[in-house]
Amino acid sequence: RAELAVIATPNAEEARRIFELLKEARPSLPVVVRTHSDEELEHFQKQGAALALMAEKQLALAMSQYVITRYRSP
Repeated sequence: RAELAVIATPNAEEARRIFELLKEARPSLPVVVRTHSDEELEHFQKQGAALALMAEKQLALAMSQYVITRYRSP
């Protein structure tokens, strides 16, 4: 049995439906969801996702972190 589910589809409607089906089948299963808007992010957080991430924000944060780390003044 799965201990965690990850939803990373680019289609918001598909992601919502997959989430609903997972929660119907296994309410206690932690679900991680990739989102593409603030609205989607808020929706999944309210619905009880273990973790909801907005792809574009996470990419921007990772890129910024790299630049800061790489070019930090001594």
